[in-house]
Amino acid sequence: MKTQKANLGPIVLSALVTGAITLVNTWLIDYCTSQKQHLSYCSHVSEPIEKDSVQLSIYHMELLNDGDDMLEDIKGVIQFNGQHIMAFKLKGSPTLNLQDSLAASSYNLKLAALNPMEKIALAFLVAGSPPGGKPPLVDFRAKGLSAINGPTTGWRLRHLPMQLLVAVITAVILTSLLTTYLPAMGRYPFMNPKKWRRYEHQG
Repeated sequence: MKTQKANLGPIVLSALVTGAITLVNTWLIDYCTSQKQHLSYCSHVSEPIEKDSVQLSIYHMELLNDGDDMLEDIKGVIQFNGQHIMAFKLKGSPTLNLQDSLAASSYNLKLAALNPMEKIALAFLVAGSPPGGKPPLVDFRAKGLSAINGPTTGWRLRHLPMQLLVAVITAVILTSLLTTYLPAMGRYPFMNPKKWRRYEHQG
């Protein structure tokens, strides 16, 4: 009874090609989604209420270092339009080297440093109605970069379409290579099991 030999050539080639493309795919995704320094903030305002004929609103803001490196020399200003700050609250690590100042309608912030994924939260109770519903002016920056206004769920998630695109391209390249080169493997003794039999049982 003849023993059937496994066609190891295409299997080995497939494994090598898959491994190589997986490494390239991992590198591309890391390159597309990593950034050494990144600073972002987001804000939202509660529904205004009337109290003693005065409109009151609460503005919530969050500043996040969602990059990979520590950020230094962070400065920020928040300027309200046609509104006065009635109360203010800051939430963050008590070890932060922070300096801030509060005026009638503005707030200034200075941070010596902010570690990766470290954040501070701000809340303002303001009175008055901004002209035309204009939002407050917000400007945060660190040494060498400016903050981006966006959700602080991690800027890498916004690159998910790029990751999916790289995955699709990888699948297409792998399929094309296997379809093109596997049928031709029979030409090479190493890849063709039939050529191996001449070396069997030699001693």
